[in-house]
Amino acid sequence: MKESRTKSTVINTYMGMMVKGFNVIINFFMRTIFIRCLGTEYSGVSSLFTDILTILSFAELGIASAITFELYKPLVSGDEEQITKLMNFFKCAYQAVALTVLVAGLCFIPFMKYVIVDVPSIREPIILIYLLYLVNASASYLLIYKSTLLIADQRKYLVSSIEIAMAMIRTLMQCVILFVFKNYIGFLGAMIAFTLLQNIVVSVQVDRNYPFLKKYNSKLDKKEISKILKDVKALSLYKIAGAVLNGTDSVIISSVVGTVQVGMVANYKLVIAGVDGILQQFYSAVEPSIGNLAVEAEWDKQFQIFRITQFMTFWISCFSSVLFAVLLNPFMELWLGNLFVLPRYIVIALVLNFYVTMMMRSVASFRTANGLFVQGQHRPLVMSILNIVLSIILGIKWKVFGILIATVISRLLTQAWFDPLLVYRNVFQVPFLNYVKQYVEYGIVAVIVYLITDKISSLFIHSNLFLEFAGRFFVAILISNLILAIVYYRKTEFKELLNICKRFKFKVRRRKEC
Repeated sequence: MKESRTKSTVINTYMGMMVKGFNVIINFFMRTIFIRCLGTEYSGVSSLFTDILTILSFAELGIASAITFELYKPLVSGDEEQITKLMNFFKCAYQAVALTVLVAGLCFIPFMKYVIVDVPSIREPIILIYLLYLVNASASYLLIYKSTLLIADQRKYLVSSIEIAMAMIRTLMQCVILFVFKNYIGFLGAMIAFTLLQNIVVSVQVDRNYPFLKKYNSKLDKKEISKILKDVKALSLYKIAGAVLNGTDSVIISSVVGTVQVGMVANYKLVIAGVDGILQQFYSAVEPSIGNLAVEAEWDKQFQIFRITQFMTFWISCFSSVLFAVLLNPFMELWLGNLFVLPRYIVIALVLNFYVTMMMRSVASFRTANGLFVQGQHRPLVMSILNIVLSIILGIKWKVFGILIATVISRLLTQAWFDPLLVYRNVFQVPFLNYVKQYVEYGIVAVIVYLITDKISSLFIHSNLFLEFAGRFFVAILISNLILAIVYYRKTEFKELLNICKRFKFKVRRRKEC
């Protein structure tokens, strides 16, 4: 079973990173064409509506996470009837979610005038654009629930393959629409069509791999539904908090500063989200394996894996954050020009949010895998309220910087300490103070790595912007990793991580040769 988990994690991580890397390239390509063909005002509207619908995604209430957790045990034991029961329940739940998103989205229309305070001078009606985004968001829930079964069964690589194929065709069609017709409505129509098509293809793939889903017509009993709903109730608060943190920044920026600024910030978020999406693939791939481990192993085995993944999380968080802080502005100048470059302090606020969020990834994987949904269910609500209050107060005082730094502060005051405490108390029999000391140490090291890397890389100056960026990029990679290696080369987790990387590289090479 251990070898099976390792093999599945390797395949899913490899395929997940491939699809996300491909999507990053496509998103940059599409963003560039989008801005060149339609302009910054369209970009601001697009980012704003995307984030508004991110907030509405709270209607999903964490149902997917609860069902995924419930699927681990029947998948391990091969209980086909129980799997079918769960998927039938999931289907009904997501149909209700799709309807809820649609209705909630329609109810938001009367309040739109308070969000878009400086109406952009675009050709198409704002309401029509919003409705198309809403239809796309609602339609995405109709069949996509089936992908959860593949993910829980450690076969996410099948979903990844479909995503790559669909992204290629969709991008080609949208490019033609923008270049030839410069038609935003057609662009959005293609987005909706491929959302539906991808979900249909995934649905067909699931039916082909799990034919027993049509064999049974059983339903969960009241006790099982009650248990799931209890978890969903707790998870809903996590879902709402995530939607608020990820979506309200754009809404408040649009209301306080202006819609064009939303597009400016969104360009930076696109870069950060692209890299974050690639990194997230490891955690998405390993979470079912951790869930599998949680069913079979004791706390000490889980803690051993946690130590390694947490150290790896810090290394990735530190390295990525340093590169963002040093290179985001030079990259933006190279990509879109001086007019799209934000002040350095705003960039630092974005990077801090990335670092704090990234450092929670390992903790979140173990919390979800061990089904810790009900415990600490009110923490997300506190974080959401705190974020909104601080964003408004600091936004009025410091504009964009205040809104962004409010998100960082709300995370540090709640999630950054409470979630790890939850996992340590309920899963690991280890003093939580050890985690606190390690977290502070990691933070200090990250700041030192940034200051040294920024100082050295800034010495690389060239008249050619591309050569200057390339030089700083390679210097930043070399210096940041070198400092981390010098500081931690004796650490046990570092040695264990090196061994895992070697095995991972060997398995990927073997897969390519097959």
